[in-house]
Amino acid sequence: MSEKVETKTNFDQTASPLKGIKNIITPAGAVMRVTDTDLKWFNHFYTFEAQGKKCYQSIKTIAKSMGRADSVAQERIDKLQALGLLEVGKETFKDGWRNTYTCTSIDVIVSRMTDAPVTPQDKPLRKSQLNSLLKKSGKS
Repeated sequence: MSEKVETKTNFDQTASPLKGIKNIITPAGAVMRVTDTDLKWFNHFYTFEAQGKKCYQSIKTIAKSMGRADSVAQERIDKLQALGLLEVGKETFKDGWRNTYTCTSIDVIVSRMTDAPVTPQDKPLRKSQLNSLLKKSGKS
């Protein structure tokens, strides 16, 4: 029994330069760390780009495909936007709007990779942290 093996000479390896990414200069000019989790989520959207398609998935669908809660999916998308790896747009659809997700080109991402130290960032307080501070100050 002989097995036919198909080889593609045009195998898409454009994302391979991202394997060594550590820090990136964001569109805002800050330097942020790019984690393996960031790349995992980026690859979800990049899959559509590599196939020449647009991603129109809902947050719920994205969360389900990644095995995470809707809120986590939204946080990851927000992080990819902050890193400058993903652009979220809107377009009309039937009776309303739908999100579109477009990856930043690999060439642009590679040009923004850096060894510079991460810019210190103020982290916003979570609701529970804010409520705790308000209770301690007596202003709740």
